[in-house]
Amino acid sequence: MLTRDLLRLVVIKSDRFWPFRVLNRSAYGFATAAFVALCRTYPCVKSVYLRHALHGENFRPGLSDIDLTVVIDATLERRAEYCFLRSFWQRAALLSRLFPMIGEIEILNRSHLESWSRFGPEGRKTREWRLLHGVETVVDVPPATPARYSVETLNQASWFYIWHMARELGRERRIAFLSIQDTLRVQRKISRHLAELGVEASPEESRDAAGDHATIVLRTLGLLEAGVATLGTDAVPPPSRRVAWLLERVRPRPRPVLEPPVPLDFESWKDVVRSVYLDKHRGLFVILKDSASSQRNHQFVDWIRAMLKGEDTLPLILSRDLLAYLVRFLFPYEHAHFVKDVGLLFGDDLVEEIQVPGDDCLLRELIAYTPLALTFATGETLMRGTVRDPAFTEELVNALKRTLGLKLYLERGIGGWISSQPFERYYAAYPNQAGDIQALLADLSRGHCDRWRWFALMRNLTDDIHAALSTNTSWEHDPLPSPGD
Repeated sequence: MLTRDLLRLVVIKSDRFWPFRVLNRSAYGFATAAFVALCRTYPCVKSVYLRHALHGENFRPGLSDIDLTVVIDATLERRAEYCFLRSFWQRAALLSRLFPMIGEIEILNRSHLESWSRFGPEGRKTREWRLLHGVETVVDVPPATPARYSVETLNQASWFYIWHMARELGRERRIAFLSIQDTLRVQRKISRHLAELGVEASPEESRDAAGDHATIVLRTLGLLEAGVATLGTDAVPPPSRRVAWLLERVRPRPRPVLEPPVPLDFESWKDVVRSVYLDKHRGLFVILKDSASSQRNHQFVDWIRAMLKGEDTLPLILSRDLLAYLVRFLFPYEHAHFVKDVGLLFGDDLVEEIQVPGDDCLLRELIAYTPLALTFATGETLMRGTVRDPAFTEELVNALKRTLGLKLYLERGIGGWISSQPFERYYAAYPNQAGDIQALLADLSRGHCDRWRWFALMRNLTDDIHAALSTNTSWEHDPLPSPGD
């Protein structure tokens, strides 16, 4: 990792000078050509697309990745598709070691590409992709309604903040300059998404040279708050009576008592901190009273980073409005988790004040899983993950749960994901498939993963979801029809 970081440092620092600028871009060109050459060796590959341009002001060698989509023949026999995927991901992993700038790779068949394109800001930009190999396969998709597009765009920006910026705060780096540059890169992505909602960063906020970690985090938090403020009342559905009933059943009295990994004196920061939560997975949620980039807020962010350095706990800095948005729109299923499993370390219990997510929020979050459901069976996790890694087995089971829940709603109109027993709900609806799923889960619990059987199951579910999306268009409506019991 140190060698890779040193190489990135050299590329970033030297890119200001003409001869190195040409060489740096040539390296990205060689990586792209090598990937295309790999794909040419497989007759089943019909198209290769570059999702983001390797030029312009958003392209920065040493920071930018090469994100690609591979489209394969939809008529490929199951066993042949499985053999292709096993071979492809093994060779792609070797290629990524040589060219670490190769980023996300999505594999879709031609029939699933249209369904994939209908969800989220990334899917709706397929016409901006650049064809590198094969024939044109992307299609035009209808635009989302303004309310849905606003939520999808804000969800994408929030996702970058949570999963990339927060992780960068908790990551130990030998080279501080790279950490700052990676954090700035995430901020630029968030800013581009929010700009589509009319939220523009000020000239000072747009300067790359400005900011340490605390400044960047507080600046980004302010932009996300402005994005939340753009949502109209049409985007906020009424609370779900089903979820309210469920919360009353799971609500503990009192909240669980959890201890942070190190003593944290939040009382000394009560002038800037409103509330602090800690969950069982060692996620720390800090709610500031004011998201402004004040000196005191700046000092607090520096303090919490220093206190948790080297610990397996990630601090997520939020405002009250952003917390309410995340719990209702981005992770509506986590509302019950916040009520049931998250301990309050300091301050006011704000979750009690947050309106219960609406049925529409729950359904939208489930429907938003469609792109991942369509690509999980063909992805690297299933093809190369090891059962000895707990994260692999957890991701495998979670992907199955979400895919089954999606199919339940699209085909039967059943909101099975709300149930605390999602597999039992599915077995009752599809008894002919229960035995196979139960056998696979039992093998997984014993430390064995029959990769071929998992692939066959997930691919069959993928075809079912694609067919349901094609015949049942209720998921396009605003609001969505409420689920059955």
